[in-house]
Parts: sequence; structure tokens; C-alpha cells
Amino acid sequence: MGLLGEKQPRGRQADAVDLAIRIETLIVTAHAQALRPPRVVSLALARYVRDLAGELPALPAFDAAGASTFRRRCAGCHDGPGLSGPPQPLEAVGTDPVLGESADRGTGSYRVASLRGVGSRPSLFHDGSLPGLAALFDPARLDPTYRDGAHGPGAVSGHAFGLDLPADERRALIAYLQRL
Repeated sequence: MGLLGEKQPRGRQADAVDLAIRIETLIVTAHAQALRPPRVVSLALARYVRDLAGELPALPAFDAAGASTFRRRCAGCHDGPGLSGPPQPLEAVGTDPVLGESADRGTGSYRVASLRGVGSRPSLFHDGSLPGLAALFDPARLDPTYRDGAHGPGAVSGHAFGLDLPADERRALIAYLQRL
């Protein structure tokens, strides 16, 4: 039996339970340990969120523009059907380590975000500091005079992967990611 009594394949059930634990942790952390949702609520939210994935578009063919760059530069971390992967060390990602080293999270790593639907996300990074894919792949965001970050002027460090690509390859990669 699945989370709320339905039959489902073993893999989907495990994914939903993992997601329920992550949702519960986010709620507990967001409320400074003062609130813990009932487990049935976490499970129901996980089931709802998991079922949203069925509405994502099919993955584009790997012969699409930008796909070879994705395979070469991104698939090492963003892989598999969810285009995600195992946690990565804070120093490898390069964003502000405060959250990853905090008492609330203290894992010393960041979860690799799924790239499914990344083109429709209004903000990127763990703190929402970038307004989308174009900003993520804009080398100017590392400059202290950068003004397009969500938290005011200043450099937006972290995830420097792909910033060294030629402009035409970055554009093709962004177009490919928009289709995920």
C-alpha cells in the first residue's frame, strides 16, 4: 500500500516518503523547531507534490541544441529521470555555506536540485538569489557591482559551472534547460 492507502510501485512510494521527510524538515526548520506538522500532513503534501511531476513536459531529445553541453557539463550532478543527484559538498557548490553549516541543517552539503521544470522557476539557489536561468549563467553575477540579484546589489557567488562557456554555448544550454 502507498502513503494514503493507494497501491503504487515500490520506487514511487520510497520517493514520496523521502519527500515527506524533506517537507517535514523544511517546515520544522522554517519555524525554528517550534512547529512539527502531523506526519499525515507531510505525507499528503509529498503525494501532492510528487503527483505534480506527471505534468512536466517530456524530456527533450538529446540531439536538441544545448544537449551535448548539458551531458558534458551538467549531467555529472543533474542525472537520472529527476535530473538530480546525490548531495554535493558546500565547497564544490561555492554558495554561502552558512545554511549548510547551520545548526538547523548542518549537513555540510547541498542537495542537488532537480532541473525538471527549472525554466519556469521564478528564482534559483537555496535562497532565491537569482531570478532565473539567464542570471545563473551570466558571468557578470560574480562581479561585486552586479545589480540583478534578488537580495540587492553585489556578487552572487556559487554554482560557477558553465560560466566559462562561450556565449553561444551558454545560450544553447539555457534554451535546452528551459525545455526540461
